[in-house]
Amino acid sequence: MTKRIAAKKKVYRQLGVDIWGMGSNIWSNEKWKMTPGEHTRRHRQSDRQIIVPHAEVINQLYHAGALIAQPNEANRVKISHYEPRYGTQLKEKQKLRKTYINMSETQFYNTLKTASNYEGKLGENLVKLLERRLDSVLYRAQFAKSMYQARQLINHGHILVNGKVLNISSYTVKNGDLIQVNPKSYDFVAKYFVTHNFKLYDDLPHLEIDYQTLSCIYLGSPSYDEIPYPIHFDLDTIIRHYY
Repeated sequence: MTKRIAAKKKVYRQLGVDIWGMGSNIWSNEKWKMTPGEHTRRHRQSDRQIIVPHAEVINQLYHAGALIAQPNEANRVKISHYEPRYGTQLKEKQKLRKTYINMSETQFYNTLKTASNYEGKLGENLVKLLERRLDSVLYRAQFAKSMYQARQLINHGHILVNGKVLNISSYTVKNGDLIQVNPKSYDFVAKYFVTHNFKLYDDLPHLEIDYQTLSCIYLGSPSYDEIPYPIHFDLDTIIRHYY
């Protein structure tokens, strides 16, 4: 097992969710849903329903710290397992940060501070800036099969922005920027479309993609609902982690 694959598995074990939509490629079973360590267990579910035949049971659960809802017609009550607020917020933040691979906490926080300078909801502004990263644009355009490969293409000089080689994966793409594969690397990148059966997107509102020339034009920032995330993120919880 290589260090890179081990690092990917570690993220899955820590978070317990398929943040990249690649869980079946990393493991053939659902082992990644188990917590890390020698004594593993399944990640805790946020809530469940139990039958409570007596009101006194509800009072006992309430004083024990469970969040109790009103019983339904079947005499069932939904209870939420107690989880520290900080832990919940931290885990939600980690899911979003690690979706963009190898992004340091400092980079993520600086992006959040930049997002606070724009009008509108802070959470929406945050994901808009994250999607403006050059590696994010390459991945959304499916010029790379993963964020990891997108970053590798950039670091090795295979990507041009407005006709110039750019090897900074965190570069913030601007409206109207032309992103394309270096003509010298065209055959090298194009073969992945055949060998990996990439899903080609033609309905992304923020990208005008030409798969014949392996180029795209960045039209503008997408909204959260327009980003094809494999999982849902609670943006409000992420913001509350910092404020």
